[in-house]
Amino acid sequence: RWVDRTGGWTVIVDETMWMTESLKLETELKEMYFQGRTQGVSVIANAQRPTHIPRIAFSSADYLFLAPTGDRRDVFNLREISTGIPGEMVEEGLRQLDRDKHEFLFVDAKHDGLGIVTAPPL
Repeated sequence: RWVDRTGGWTVIVDETMWMTESLKLETELKEMYFQGRTQGVSVIANAQRPTHIPRIAFSSADYLFLAPTGDRRDVFNLREISTGIPGEMVEEGLRQLDRDKHEFLFVDAKHDGLGIVTAPPL
């Protein structure tokens, strides 16, 4: 609530599923996803399982980095991202990712762009 009242913050959510389900912060996070931009709040959130992320987190995002997944529910949810990019393109991009090379599908929802990026080696 304090972030919402004061604005101008960047909030980093490490493991969104844990924050929403275990800590019961789903309502607060949804408010930040929905209203945060108006308050100058940026939310950087990650999750290993996109099935457990509120859909508004996807539809409110400017940029997404999607990891390869073999779970059909995850792929279905990622296909349904509310951007101008067709779901088939998102699914095909996910299918092309090489987990061993640490590739991610980059979705630029602001400009309807899609690309594959590789994380630098550790």
